[in-house]
Amino acid sequence: MKSFAVILVLVSMATVSSVHAACSTDLSPYKPCLPAVMGTTPPSPTKECCIAVKSADILCLCEAVGTTELPGLNKEAALTLPQRCGAVAFSTRVCGK
Repeated sequence: MKSFAVILVLVSMATVSSVHAACSTDLSPYKPCLPAVMGTTPPSPTKECCIAVKSADILCLCEAVGTTELPGLNKEAALTLPQRCGAVAFSTRVCGK
């Protein structure tokens, strides 16, 4: 029984790793979100932005934002887009926050 539990954990880890490895760093689907993540005091995200965020793989979005070097990007605003759009609860830790 113990070996079955170990196998189940290993299979789960392999599945998570393979899904996470499939992430794209292409942020073009989130172009409607640019105003909401640029500058020191960006406005609230638009409906179009939130539609894109809600359809995203949140962990992949976090990874893409975390590795992007875009001049003027407010990473704090970008990393909190899932919460700001209601894709996850504000109490949920997302994107290392």
